Amino acid sequence: MADFRDKPKGNSGNSGEKQGGQQGGIGQQASHQAGDAMHQARNVASNVTDQVREGAQGAMNAASEFAGQARERVQDWMSGSGDYARQAGERIQHIAGEAYDYTSEHMRDFGGELTGMVRRYPLAAVLVGFGVGLLIGRSARNT
Repeated sequence: MADFRDKPKGNSGNSGEKQGGQQGGIGQQASHQAGDAMHQARNVASNVTDQVREGAQGAMNAASEFAGQARERVQDWMSGSGDYARQAGERIQHIAGEAYDYTSEHMRDFGGELTGMVRRYPLAAVLVGFGVGLLIGRSARNT
């Protein structure tokens, strides 16, 4: 009977260890979730950057192709007589107007898409903006 009296009642000795273990687990879980959130933010920022880059490249390629076609047309027209040169000048004005309209329409669409992405992913947009600003600042400081 003496051994029953000497033993502590309940799990009072282990309860502190269990609470400490639970708090450590919660901290690890929070740290893991924060790491996952940062990873996801990086992925979204990378995707936004890639989409912006692709959109800008597409707009530049379209404008370049259109300008190349206009140049070829001008070269063909310039081989004619003086009257033909006048007509070519008028056509150049017309083609230049079309090129301007085409480019401005695509850039407006690109701006709308970029605005939509910023609204959908505001945190990623801020991170991308911060990164671009950091790169510009570092390059300006090094030159």
